[in-house]
Amino acid sequence: MIERYGGAVPFFFMALSDSEQPRGFSLLKIKQTMVHAMRRHNAKRDYSVISDYWISYTDMALGLLILVLIVLFLLIGYVGSNYIKRSDLDKTYVEKTQIEKEYIKRSELDKTYVEKTQIEKEYIKKDKVESDYVKKELFEGLENDNRRLKEGLEKNINNIREIINRISDDISSKTGNSGRKLKVSVDTENLVIHISADTLGFKSGSHELTAEQKQIIKNVIAESFYDVFTSGKYGKMVDDSVDTIFIEGHTDSDRYSGLRGNWGLSTFRAIEFWENFKPENAGFFENYTNSRKQKMFSVSGYGETRAVVPNSDEINKSKNRRIDIKFIPRTDKESILGN
Repeated sequence: MIERYGGAVPFFFMALSDSEQPRGFSLLKIKQTMVHAMRRHNAKRDYSVISDYWISYTDMALGLLILVLIVLFLLIGYVGSNYIKRSDLDKTYVEKTQIEKEYIKRSELDKTYVEKTQIEKEYIKKDKVESDYVKKELFEGLENDNRRLKEGLEKNINNIREIINRISDDISSKTGNSGRKLKVSVDTENLVIHISADTLGFKSGSHELTAEQKQIIKNVIAESFYDVFTSGKYGKMVDDSVDTIFIEGHTDSDRYSGLRGNWGLSTFRAIEFWENFKPENAGFFENYTNSRKQKMFSVSGYGETRAVVPNSDEINKSKNRRIDIKFIPRTDKESILGN
């Protein structure tokens, strides 16, 4: 076919350029033109000349080149497609790997968070248990301390009641032996020894005591206190149970203009009693201290505010011009719980 029709294409163009050939573009005219050109060519062709076949080889080379280019194009397209596909796969793999890493990281974080939360819950639970235990121990400890404080305070009060009753009995005994007139009464509820105004009564508006009254204080009242305080049993009860002993002065309702009024007058009456009470037995009472190393005896005045009877007449008023000795029990936690 190549030998026969190898020069068809060139001769076709030659035929088209020949002025005597028709110029139409129908298939029939094209066919007729090509046949006519080939016949003319073959009639003139000399097969002994090799160069006549060069054009057909060129056409074949051109066709092969085109074929190679087409194959190369297809190959490049195929390779490019695979590369793009592989790139997409690699990208997908990378994204999937990244997602898996993020998932693993998130899972580890979640696991760590769960473990941390669990540990915190355990600590909270443990702290709550310990807190409940501490609260229980503290509550029980407070209950126990309150119970002991109450029992200790009741014990101190009962001891003081026993002390003032013993002092009252001792005063009555000494009064009977001396023939002196001295009346005392005991208020065990308020822990007070009332010294009767018949013995130590003060004149209205005065804080002075008679010589006989001073002797009663020194030789009867002070001696009775000394005997009780220095006895083995009652002395220990005083040290363990008594915090302060107040010498209290009182007045009637009549207004007193001097010494800062009734408050000053009542205080001077208490001081007058104390000045005759403390020197006995080499100043024993003046230096007597409580558990807090403070002076146990003190003086105070209450004016007309604590009358024992209404100030309705002169007799009742004389009863209110008096001296009381009040005992204050120990209430400090350390001393009570330490006993």
